[in-house]
Amino acid sequence: MKKTTILMGLTLTATLLVTGHDTYAETPTEKTTMAEIEVLKSGGIEPGKPEEPEEPIGPGIGTGDFTINAVSDFKFGQIKMGQTGKAQVEADKKLGIEVIDERGTGSGWNVQVSMTNFSSTINGNQDTIVKGWGLFIPKGEVSSKQGDMQNPPTSRSVVINSASVNETILTADKDKGMGRYTSIFMDDKTTDLDKSIRLVIPSYAKVGQYKAELTWSLINGPVK
Repeated sequence: MKKTTILMGLTLTATLLVTGHDTYAETPTEKTTMAEIEVLKSGGIEPGKPEEPEEPIGPGIGTGDFTINAVSDFKFGQIKMGQTGKAQVEADKKLGIEVIDERGTGSGWNVQVSMTNFSSTINGNQDTIVKGWGLFIPKGEVSSKQGDMQNPPTSRSVVINSASVNETILTADKDKGMGRYTSIFMDDKTTDLDKSIRLVIPSYAKVGQYKAELTWSLINGPVK
C-alpha cells in the first residue's frame, strides 16, 4: 500500500533563505535562516489504483481525495424469528468504515447510513420483511496510522429500523477529520451482544433467506 500522509502527493517547494545583518540580530555563534514552503492539494487515490485500507475491514474501493475507501458488508448467518443475532466476523478481520479527507480545506464532513427493507434472495419468492426489523451499529473505535488523532472524527452508535432513513454514524467538525481514519464497529474478538452489530428479526417474519442494502453517504461539512 502506498504510504499516505496528510501531505500525500504534495509538491513541495522549499526555498532556504540566509538573511543578512539588516534583518535579524545575530551573534558570532548564532545565525537565523528561513524555510519557505507552498503546500499543494493532494491527488488522493487514483482511479484504477485502489489502496488497501489501514485495517482489514474490506477491499479498498475509493477514488479521489474525499472518499469512503472501504466499508464492510454485514453477514448475520441464521437468526430465529423473534430473536436478535450479531454479525459474523472472520478470523483476524474487523467490521468498520474508512474515510479519507485529503482535500486540505478543513471544512469537515459526515457519513450517513440508510438501509432498505429485507427481500427474499430466492428466485421467484416475493417475501419481504418491511417492519419489525432493527439494525444496531455500536459506536465505533476511531483509529488512524497517518491522520491527526488530536483532531479525529467522532463516531456515533445508530439504530436503523425504517427503510431509507439516514442516520449519521461518523462526523468531523471544522478542522477535524483531515487525513485517513477508520471507525471499527467490532472485530473477531467481540463477544458481548450489546457491543456488537446486531439485527432484530420480528416474530412474524416468514422463514427464508433475505438481504437488504445499506447506503453509506460521505457528505461535505459537519452535521448542523
